[in-house]
Formats: sequence, structure tokens, C-alpha cells
Amino acid sequence: MNRILSLAVAGITALASAQDPVPKSAIPEDKDPITTKSGMKYSVLQAGEKDGQKPELGDRVKVNYTGWLENGTEFDTNRSRGGPVQFALGAVIPGWNEGVALMTRGTRSKFTIPPGLAYGEAGAGRGVIPPNATLTFEIELLDFEKGPAYVAMQADKVLTAKSGLKYEIASPGTGDALTASDSIELQFGVWTTAGGFVMNHFFQPQPLRMPIDQLPVPFMQELALELKEGGVCMAEVPVADAFPSRKPPQLGDDTKCIWMVKVAQVFRVPAFQAPVADKLTKTASGLQYEVLREGTGKAPAATDTVQVHYAGWLEDGTGFDSSYGRGEPAEFPLNGVIAGWTEGVQLMKEGAIYQFVIPGNLAYGAGGSPPKIGPNATLVFRIELVKVR
Repeated sequence: MNRILSLAVAGITALASAQDPVPKSAIPEDKDPITTKSGMKYSVLQAGEKDGQKPELGDRVKVNYTGWLENGTEFDTNRSRGGPVQFALGAVIPGWNEGVALMTRGTRSKFTIPPGLAYGEAGAGRGVIPPNATLTFEIELLDFEKGPAYVAMQADKVLTAKSGLKYEIASPGTGDALTASDSIELQFGVWTTAGGFVMNHFFQPQPLRMPIDQLPVPFMQELALELKEGGVCMAEVPVADAFPSRKPPQLGDDTKCIWMVKVAQVFRVPAFQAPVADKLTKTASGLQYEVLREGTGKAPAATDTVQVHYAGWLEDGTGFDSSYGRGEPAEFPLNGVIAGWTEGVQLMKEGAIYQFVIPGNLAYGAGGSPPKIGPNATLVFRIELVKVR
């Protein structure tokens, strides 16, 4: 995640290395400062679009920023790190959520944010931001993109799932029906039953991608199976089911919340094909392989880094891992994986697809790889060599 996102959810991850104080003059002077009802002070340093739109909670914003402690220490800036940062408004500290919503495109403002709208008694960044610190930020709003809007469910279109969950399909999507083992990218937004914003996962830099039967809460699995690729639905979800460990403060005393769920993409894992003995070639080590498609590009050496798509199964066809299901190829040094991979991938050229049968001594041996791969397990892999670095 970008650092300003880590400010909101996990503390600062990589701040200015020296933490040396900078001159007070580095902090912009106030210009006709205004104090909001929440206690935050701001001033407009550079006016943006006159009468332009302002971002709202859930919108994706693009900003430049610099932050200081009260003593003038600059603790973070994106300006030395290759471009603006983007995040969903509502996913950062309250002072940012409030402040950026006051700006139009092109506006540059200074914000003085009291502890209650920043990191409070806990501080952040492993002591870089001390407890009860007042922070100053200079923020420039470059652009923003509207997030999904709250849509009230229509009583005459509401369906009831087997679990009793109430939902409405806004768009069913296209393509084949999904199964529990299909991998998907799931996007979602959450509101109160009155339409108040809670969170937006449509713009996360690390999307939620996994098999449907591994989605973190059961109602997500249930809703995803009602949709096809591109499909969207709304659902009224008990708060206890949606947030079993930590209830967002925006929900207050509410016992239900409204979810918008979208199956943004489907990543289908190739079907398991049992190895056919008379089609396999066996090497001196005991590795067996079948050429499903020959490649024409570069062949790797053991010391090369390779980019591959793959799927792995136990001999009975039980899948245990797949890059296809994550929607992107894996990349690693070829001498840093199991021996069967190191040997086998060197037989391939870029563009090739092979099926490998890897005996236990060339895989994970007597220790296995719990919980899915047992001791001395023979493994079946479909490997596509995408690129040799």
C-alpha cells in the first residue's frame, strides 16, 4: 500500500530515514485559517477549480502531500517517491477524510490535525508519531474518481438466499455460472441501512482475489455464487456476520448494514487432467513430464528468475495452489523452489506448457507442506513458462 494508506490502517511503514528536524519555515504559513466543528484547522494555500466538484467518502483521490510534527520534523512525503498516491477517501485518518472532502481539483491546502482526528493516544510509525501528536499536512488534490453510490434495495426485487440473507441482483453478469472452486476478484462497498458510508473496497491497490470457497465470510461466498463475471448485487447483512471481529465505528448501534458486491473478474483454474503413463517422459531423477504445448522462446538456467503460471494438485486431483486463481503469474528464482521445479522448468522454453509428475523426494519429502500436502506426496503440476528474466 502507499504510505498514506498505511497511516490510516497500520502505522507508517517507511518514513524519512534520518528524522532530522527541518526549519519551521518549511511548514507553510497559514492563510486565513478556518477551524472546523471537529477542531481541525485548515487554510487554502492555492485555490483550485472554482465551483468545482469536491470528492466524497468512497471516491478515489489522487494527491501529493507532506506531513510534519509540531516541532517541524518532516515525517513523510510522497514527493520524493515517484509520483502521486491514490486511495479511497474514507480509508485514511479522520482528519484526511474530512479535509480532502473540502477541496476541489487543483486545490493545495494546509491542515493542522488534532490527535483525535489523527492517531490519538496510540501514535503511529513505531514511535515516529508520538502519542497525542498534533500533525500538520500540506495536501494537493490532483484529481478524483467517483466511487460506487449507495443504492437502496427495492422491496419488489428482493430475494431470499438459503441462509435467510436478503439480496437484490442489480446486474447478473455474463458468462458461465460460477462454482465454489472458481477464483474471482471480489469488489465491495458497505453502507449503513440509512445510506451512510462505511467503507469502499472497489479501489484497493491489493484486490481481494481467491477461490469463492475461501472468501473470508460465508455470506460473501453465498452472494458470489448468485452472480457471473461482472455481476453486481446488493444485500442486507447482519453486522455480526459482516464484521465478526471488529465493528466499524460508523455502524454505531446498527445491527444490519448494506453491501454492494461485484464479481469483477473470474480467474478459472485449468481442470485437473490425470497423467497418462504412456504420454510421460521420465528423467534420471524420477521426474516425469508431458509436453502440452512446446515453447519457442528462451530456455532458463537454474540461476535465472522466471515468471510462470501454474496449478498444482495431489494425485487424486485435489488442488492445493494456483497462480491462475490469483489472476497473475508468479515470479521467483528457479534455484529457490522445489527440486522438481528447478529441474523441470529448465526443460521448457518461453511459451511452453508442461504437465509434471513430481515424486515426493523432488517435492516436499517426508515433512510435506501442511496442511494440504502430506509426507512424501507425489504432486501434479501444470506449468506455463511465461518469461525468463
